[in-house]
Formats: sequence, C-alpha cells, structure tokens
Amino acid sequence: MIRSIWRRSGGRSNDFDASSPEGGCVGSVVRVSFSHLDYNVVDLSHAVAFYDPLMHFLGFEKEADHPDWVLYNNGRMKLCLVQCEQRYADPPFHRKRPGLNHIASAEDVDRTAQFLRERNIPILYDSPGQFHDTIRYYAVFFEDPFRLKLEVVYSPDYFGVKKVPTTALAE
Repeated sequence: MIRSIWRRSGGRSNDFDASSPEGGCVGSVVRVSFSHLDYNVVDLSHAVAFYDPLMHFLGFEKEADHPDWVLYNNGRMKLCLVQCEQRYADPPFHRKRPGLNHIASAEDVDRTAQFLRERNIPILYDSPGQFHDTIRYYAVFFEDPFRLKLEVVYSPDYFGVKKVPTTALAE
C-alpha cells in the first residue's frame, strides 16, 4: 500500500498525507504518537503491586496478565511491564545512567499527589509545584520501586510552547 501511495505521489515524500487512512507524512514531517511502552522490570510481581493501583487511578485497565508480562491500556496508549531475564538484572536500573530518565503523563496533579500520599509513595522535589520559568508547568514527581522517575504534569502551554510572563506564573 505504501509503495502505491509513493508511486501516486511521484516519489515525493512531502506529498504523503498523514491524515490519509493509509498513513504517511505531511510535508517532510512524520507525525507520531506513542502506541505503547514496554518497561523491563527485575521483579514483575513487585512492579504489578505498585502499578496496578497507579494505572487504575490514571485511567488504565489491565488488558492482559501473563506470567512474564502485564499490559495496561487507557485507549490512547499501552504500558507493558515485562519480567526481564535474570542475566540482564545487574546492574539494576538507575535513572541517572544513560537511558530513560523519566516518564511524564498529563493528568490531575493534585489528585495524583493525594493518591501517592495515601499510599506512602515518596514525592520528589517538594512537589507538586511549578517547575518551569516561562510556561505553566505544574507537576508532581515520584519514583517506582525500581527508581524510574514518574511525573504527572498539568501544562496547557507545553505543546504549544506558549510563553507567559514569569510574574504570571506566581499567580
């Protein structure tokens, strides 16, 4: 199918229409969104004990529960927790090492902070609070049992990068 679209466009990638049901790009930009994230963990049962209530709170449903992996789905994206093979368990994950630092989601920050407090999940950086100098970026940060930093943020300006005066942020 892609080859036929390519031929119809005369081989010009900037004519490939992402809004087409056949997929593609607009101009020379391919538009993507995350469909799923696989997260390898050292102890799947420990991960599930942490993520089951968190994912439910964040609007995800458990779609699949297998001995080596668990899949959560919120209709827009999926998170799959995967038991890593023992030979890859050392050294353990640390967000300061090369690789993934954190995952952020856009949700209700204050309700999430309350949810974390009720479960005695440590909150990082004296959050929730404002964490950007030029745009509204209200967030709460915390870690999962494996030290992956998680962030829940409210930032209506983030994707539009709409600048607001720093004085307006204090309001």
